[in-house]
Amino acid sequence: MDVRNINKGESSRVLRLVEQCGPYVAPHNLYVYWMLENYYTSTCKVMEHDSELIGFISGMPSVDNKSLFIWQICVHKEYRNQGIAFLLLDSILQSAREIGYRFMELSISENNNASQSFFEKYARTNQLKTVEKRKEHIGSTIEVIIKYEL
Repeated sequence: MDVRNINKGESSRVLRLVEQCGPYVAPHNLYVYWMLENYYTSTCKVMEHDSELIGFISGMPSVDNKSLFIWQICVHKEYRNQGIAFLLLDSILQSAREIGYRFMELSISENNNASQSFFEKYARTNQLKTVEKRKEHIGSTIEVIIKYEL
């Protein structure tokens, strides 16, 4: 099982995977994943096992190109707790550093304790410095916004 860049033509496969990974990862329409596979291939990664996608991570650059915003990360439920999310994040951050990004940013729903714990553990394990952490009301939800230095 290797992590690789998303390929053109995989948007429907990625959408199917994201649909299976709720409740905190919300699927978007197919067009969004088509954009990712066509315009953000270096910052969107997948993991495949036996020809099935089992993991996905996407990142988008900030306007100033200093930060990579981690937009979605998901692992199929049958493959969770095997280090796949760490591998996906390692791969995307390696690409981010090569591109020249200095920061990783993300938002997590305030009640998504599993994701918050995951990113805190990842940051500790990889000695990433927390530059900013705040809560923000976005519509009817409260998001925890975190910025790490790479």
